[in-house]
Formats: sequence, C-alpha cells, structure tokens
Amino acid sequence: MDPLVSIVTPVFNGEKYLGECIKSVMDQTYSNWQYVIVNNKSEDGTLAIAQKYAGRDSRIKVISNVELLPVMENFNYSIGKISPNSIYCKIICADDWIYPEFLSQMIELAQQNPKIGIVSSYRLHGDTIVPTEGMPYRKIFFSGHEMGRMNLLNGPYTFGSPTALLYRSEVVLSKSKFFNEKRTSGDTEACYETLKKWDFGFVPQILSFNRLHEKSVTSTSEYLKTNYPDHLYMLKKFGDSFLEKDEQRCRMNGLLKEYYRFLGRNPARFNDKQFLAYHKKSFENIGLKLDLKKVIWSFLIEGAKYLFLKIPKVVLRGRP
Repeated sequence: MDPLVSIVTPVFNGEKYLGECIKSVMDQTYSNWQYVIVNNKSEDGTLAIAQKYAGRDSRIKVISNVELLPVMENFNYSIGKISPNSIYCKIICADDWIYPEFLSQMIELAQQNPKIGIVSSYRLHGDTIVPTEGMPYRKIFFSGHEMGRMNLLNGPYTFGSPTALLYRSEVVLSKSKFFNEKRTSGDTEACYETLKKWDFGFVPQILSFNRLHEKSVTSTSEYLKTNYPDHLYMLKKFGDSFLEKDEQRCRMNGLLKEYYRFLGRNPARFNDKQFLAYHKKSFENIGLKLDLKKVIWSFLIEGAKYLFLKIPKVVLRGRP
C-alpha cells in the first residue's frame, strides 16, 4: 500500500485563495492522503469554504482554533494534528497551490532513500522559477551536510516556503515544537536543524506555486528584506554545524556588506518606524548593533555609483 501522507493548511482570513489551494490537493494523482485545514479564528468566509470542500471529500477535515494564534504557533499546532500513522507530512500555505504530480513525484524520490528527511523541487515564486540556477545537473540526493553548506554559502536556495517541501513525519513529530515560534523564518531554521541528522532530496520539476500579494507573509518579507537578517541569523546559529571557521568569517563579512548596501540604497524606508525597528532588532539578535554611519556611507557610495553610471549617458545623449 502507498505510504500515508498527512497534509495540513493553517489559514487565517484566506477566503480569496483557499478554494484553489484545497482543489490542488484534491487533484493530486497520488490518492493516499489525509488533509487537515486549521482555521485560525478567521473573520471572513474561510470556514465556510473549508467546510464545503470537506463535505465533498471524506479525507478532508476542518479544525477551528479556540483563540487566534501567531503564525508560527499556528503552524506548530497544525502539524500536531497530522496522523501518527503517516509516513510523510505536507504543509500547504493557504495562498499557494501544488501541481497534480507533487505528492507522487516527491514520495517516489523519498521512498528510494530512508535517510531523506526533506524533499524539495523547483517552484514558482510569483512568476519566477526558483532556484534560478546553480543546482547540480541530474543530482537528486544530497547529504544533509552538503545541502546545509550549499544554502549557507549563497548557493541555490532550496528550502523555499513549506509549500515547496515534503517532510518525513518522523522528523516533524520528533519535536513538540518543530518550528521556532519566535521567528517568522522558523521554517528555514527547521530545515537546517533537520539537515544535521537527515539527508535531502530534490525533484528537478516545478511542483508548487508560492503566491505573492500585498497581504501575504512573503510580501511583508520582501518589503522588510528579511532575507538579509535571516541569512545572518542562520549563519550565526548553524555555521559551526556546516562550515569551517574561515568560511564562516568570510561569509559573515560578505553578508554584512550586502546588508549595509541594501540599507544604503533605501534611505526613504527609514521613515517607516516598523522598518527601522525591525533592522535594529535584527542586528541585536546576532550580537551586533546597527551602525548608522555605515548606512550613510553605503548611501553615499551607492549614490556615487548611480551618478557615475547615469551622467555619462545623459551627456552622450546631449551631444550633437
């Protein structure tokens, strides 16, 4: 018999896209799955939509939270509802969807190697295929150490959002709280933690879609550019597990330069109190202090670069 997959969707006010998400599960070519939709005190039509689809398929179950939970707490609560008999666990964010072959191709690969704890694939991030480049040609199995190094050293980012991944249930159920509830990047942190003990599989096909819209967690991350502090945090926490000391120092210096370059290019955002507070706190989380002098210096350098590139073009266009 095909291994059982437990699928979960944590959702808050997701009426706009939830139906598309659920339908993508129902359209899977792989049939041995159970699906739990966890309604996080939604105030729109989310619950009614979830119940409508649950009425059509007995494999779908709807749970409503008694109180509103923060995002990562709700993720942990949701995966706590997976079947203890499941072999694999799949999280689908309510804004996203998966292609019909997602489960069949992911499970086919995972079944070939019992040491694989996480499986990923190419994915659509809005209109962009991710990873865009850098994946070893035709390689589908990676040691945990190799994949941890690849992601920490600015190789192709293979984790993505939970929508892009399939977890072995044993991995997810090994902790009472699989995701770090104090960080919005708790899903990425969980991947690095898992790779200390487990290996990684990669299906070279586009199998999932991550939606970008103004109310999504991903869009907020894009505005704040959480990838910079997230990379620094992951390097600080997991560098010793996957990298040599000199590699850590080199990567840390490179990341800080990139971070300050970004801040220097976006001085207007410092008028946003949320933006400034977030980045100050991000530096504190890794034992550093946001140096405004470096931000100003980066701003001057980036401005000079812009003028250097722009002015010659203007002059040339003005020549007779």
